[in-house]
Amino acid sequence: MIGLIGAMDVEVERLRARMENPVVETVSGTDYIRGTLMGEDVVLA
Repeated sequence: MIGLIGAMDVEVERLRARMENPVVETVSGTDYIRGTLMGEDVVLA
């Protein structure tokens, strides 16, 4: 699994839009998005 951190909301939204099967999980008040991007399992914050 690959972890990606976006510095700005626009970066996160663009990556999320390209993800397959995105699932949002909230941990300690922070949203993390799990899914597949370009065939790789990723988590996006």
